[in-house]
Amino acid sequence: MTIEPSVPLTSNINLYRIDREPNNINTLINNDLIFKIHRAPHVSYFTQSVSIPGITLPAMQMPTPHAVIPIEANRPIYDNLSITFKIDEYMINYMEIVNWIRALGKPKGFDDFRHRFGANNQPSAPFMENSHLYKYSDISVFVQTSVKNQLIEIVFRDAWPVAISQVPFDTTPSDATDVQATVFFAYTYFDIIRSDGTDTRQY
Repeated sequence: MTIEPSVPLTSNINLYRIDREPNNINTLINNDLIFKIHRAPHVSYFTQSVSIPGITLPAMQMPTPHAVIPIEANRPIYDNLSITFKIDEYMINYMEIVNWIRALGKPKGFDDFRHRFGANNQPSAPFMENSHLYKYSDISVFVQTSVKNQLIEIVFRDAWPVAISQVPFDTTPSDATDVQATVFFAYTYFDIIRSDGTDTRQY
């Protein structure tokens, strides 16, 4: 019995060749980005740094008679999105996040949610406490090329703030420095969208 190879021996395909030369050899630059939080525009303006979160796919243990074999879990775990921004003089951007957190946590009861989301941010539609619009917001990070053209948009879906850092004040330095804060967001997942429409699953 003869077993025919799946690829003919006369084929021009080189099974051992690896194409290592990419079409674009420019590297990503970490200071060419534009940031936007739809729910907190003042934070967007003063944003200083953003860290794209890591993703973990936990390993599940499958026992067998001879060994325990790790297999992939059925859902990934996303790290929180962290954003550092300068606080403006009137603390408007800081309060955008604080009011968002307080409205979700409702420390003074349900009226706290209505006051902080209904008074200043309610659109013309009737107020609905459980509306997706008031609780969550998409966050976009626009990455630019070395010549300042938009290349990629990273969209974090249904984000909401889980924590904001302390705001440090210090009278000892002789020179005044800008006050910054870091806010951490949870979200459902994120998409990476290329400006040319290329399917991001290709890279």
